[in-house]
Amino acid sequence: YVGVPKVTESMIINVMTFVQIFFVIICAGTVGSTIFNIPWRYVSIGIIPAIAICAAMVPICSAAIGRNDMGKAKEGFRYGTKLALGISIPISLFVFVFAEPLMMPFTMEESMLALRPEFVGTLRIYAFVIPFWCMIELGAAMLQSLRKAYFPMIMSFLRNGLICIMFIFACRYDMTAICMSVLITEIVGGISMYCMALYAIRKRCDESYNL
Repeated sequence: YVGVPKVTESMIINVMTFVQIFFVIICAGTVGSTIFNIPWRYVSIGIIPAIAICAAMVPICSAAIGRNDMGKAKEGFRYGTKLALGISIPISLFVFVFAEPLMMPFTMEESMLALRPEFVGTLRIYAFVIPFWCMIELGAAMLQSLRKAYFPMIMSFLRNGLICIMFIFACRYDMTAICMSVLITEIVGGISMYCMALYAIRKRCDESYNL
């Protein structure tokens, strides 16, 4: 219920990443690839607490669902949401406010100094990705608990496909358009995944009530 969809999802993400980098290079060359990738490391670090919380949430909610205690499962989901977003949103704000100091270590050389504003601008756009990526992880964790891990796999495919489609048009403009495409896709993906989890919980509660 979890292993195969999770592996497939990871493969989709990695394959799609190659496609995305291709369009980034078309847009701004190897410099664009650097601007695209380095600020993303801070997003990857910023989402770690939420990923850990979601990983801990899966066995708790799964155990509650296994006992047909949907009240406890919903409470676990609510608590996980409050905790994960309660950490992710301040991290997002921190990254946005301190984007320039965070980018300074990568733009100290004279050849990189002129690119610092682009690095900072990219990181500030990426900062808003963190809460929505958190929502993706929360939704995926709940769907895994409900033995519906194939839904996150499908959503991952659609989300990455949407990014690639948006990159086709964005690469005709500049890196800001590329980064905004990432942000828009993550917003759509985060809201969609979280709403899907809420719908799945409600449906399971109705089924439990009818038993």
